[in-house]
Amino acid sequence: MFYYTYSQGYRPGAFNRLTGGRTNVWVDPSGVPLPNGVVANPAPSGCALPACNPALYDTKPKQFNKPLSYAPDSLLNNEIGFKSEFFEHRLLVNASIYKMDWKDVQTLIYNPPVYGNTTFGLTGPTYRVKGGELQLAFKATDNLTLTANLSHNDSRQITSPCIRSAGVTPTTPGNPTPAGACITQVRSADHNVAVQNALGAIGSIPAFSPKLQYNLRARYDWTFNDYKSFAQVGMTHVDDMSNQPSSFQSGDGVAVPTTTWLRYTMPGYNTFDASLGLEKGAWDVLIYGQNLSNKNASTFTTSGQDIKAEVPLRPRVLGVKVGFKF
Repeated sequence: MFYYTYSQGYRPGAFNRLTGGRTNVWVDPSGVPLPNGVVANPAPSGCALPACNPALYDTKPKQFNKPLSYAPDSLLNNEIGFKSEFFEHRLLVNASIYKMDWKDVQTLIYNPPVYGNTTFGLTGPTYRVKGGELQLAFKATDNLTLTANLSHNDSRQITSPCIRSAGVTPTTPGNPTPAGACITQVRSADHNVAVQNALGAIGSIPAFSPKLQYNLRARYDWTFNDYKSFAQVGMTHVDDMSNQPSSFQSGDGVAVPTTTWLRYTMPGYNTFDASLGLEKGAWDVLIYGQNLSNKNASTFTTSGQDIKAEVPLRPRVLGVKVGFKF
């Protein structure tokens, strides 16, 4: 069977939990930056309506206001594929190639030194994924079955949105980013700091996008006396990937992270597993092993808590399961 599929889907938009959050530009009345927490225009002692309006004092110019909500994103997929069996149904082949456009991807932002200590959502970039998948199952003998599954994906960012400055109120020369321009400088600590684009750059590879993934399996079934038994071995491969888009700053060599957005490469890895099963009547026993080589690799590396942290693979596991059907 040959086929063509056009499919589309979406995720609904949502609201941010903190509408009053903002990125402040701390300046004095002449526009000279001040350390965070220093009040530029303090109200007089005892200031209260009607004689004194407190709203006129302690004004914090806003460079960016967190939005009340963010819009849906959508996925468009064009795919062609092939499914068939060969050699008297002993070989199964399923193959497909596709192009996906993931548009206006909902992006969550968390970087306390810049945008405040809450997470908020924005309408983000568009990604294009070109890839293919292959599935094989081969009955080599009456007892031996070989299977393989593979996917290859080339993912790229194809638009370049940014977080734009809303200007400041009241207008002040202290805003390092003019209204409507992409925010590249903000007020943080006691000096202006450069800010990378939280929404990535055109051509960058998105986070958690390994190019190649596959798994291989071999299973042998046999019977003796009244026992049914099998033995199986397998291998799984995952390619290199990063925790942030490839345009983000690398965390290599950074001793003390000052941003939650450092990019770390998580090297590819292989894992191996095996199992042996025995069944008779209502009873069955399974002996298994996972990650037999005890591979130590990171599945998630981040600077999200101002340190480099890794979530490792589960170490080698050996187990026995006993079951009874009734």
